[in-house]
Amino acid sequence: MITLQRSAVPRRAVRIVALTFVLGAVASGCSNGTLPVGANRGLRDLHDIGQLRSVFNRNAGKPRLVLLLSPTCPTCVVGASWVQQHVLADNRGAGLAVIVVWMPQFPGDARSRWDAAVLADRRTTHFWDQNSRSGRWFKDHVKLSYDTGPVLWDAYLLYGPKARWSDVPSPLISTGRTVIGSTAQLEHDLKPLLTSAPARTPPVSRPVESAPGSAG
Repeated sequence: MITLQRSAVPRRAVRIVALTFVLGAVASGCSNGTLPVGANRGLRDLHDIGQLRSVFNRNAGKPRLVLLLSPTCPTCVVGASWVQQHVLADNRGAGLAVIVVWMPQFPGDARSRWDAAVLADRRTTHFWDQNSRSGRWFKDHVKLSYDTGPVLWDAYLLYGPKARWSDVPSPLISTGRTVIGSTAQLEHDLKPLLTSAPARTPPVSRPVESAPGSAG
C-alpha cells in the first residue's frame, strides 16, 4: 500500500516563490513601458475645458506651459522628455507650471499607455482627454501661425506670469508644433520668464559665550 505524504516544501517557501513571480512580472511590465494597474493615479480625467481654466488661473503669477500630447506618438514622447530635462530638471528652482493634456491621436493610444515617468515633476498637472476636446478647443479659439488638422496636438502653448484665462487664455507668448521641432523657439521665449527660487541663506554662526565664572 502506497501512502501519500504531504509535500515537504514549506508554505513559506511557496509564498516567497509566488511573490518573486509577481514582482518579476511587474518589473517586466514597467521595463516594457507598460505601467502596473493603479500607477496612473496622477492622471486626471478631463471632462470640460473649465478644468484646464481652473488650473491655469490657479497658477497665475507663474509662466505656464501647456502641452497637448499623445502618450505613444514617438515625437510626442521625445518632446515631453526634452521638456522634462531642459525645462524642468535644468530649472529645478524656477517657479513655473506645466499643464499636460494627453489625448488619443496616435494608433494604440489609450489612458493605460500613459507613462508616469515622463514629465514626473511636482510642477506638472496631467489630464487625460479621451475625446480630444481640448485639442479641438485650442484649435478653434487660439490664433495659430501654423497648419493643423481638426485637433491641435503634439504642440505647446506658452503663457507668461500675467496671463489670465477668461474667455481664452491670453496673452499667448508663443506656440509651436511639434514640440520637439520647436524647442529652439520654446527655449528662447521661456528663458526670460523663469525666475529662480531665492537661494537659501546659510544660518549665521554665532560665537559660543562662556558661562559665567568659567575660565577664559
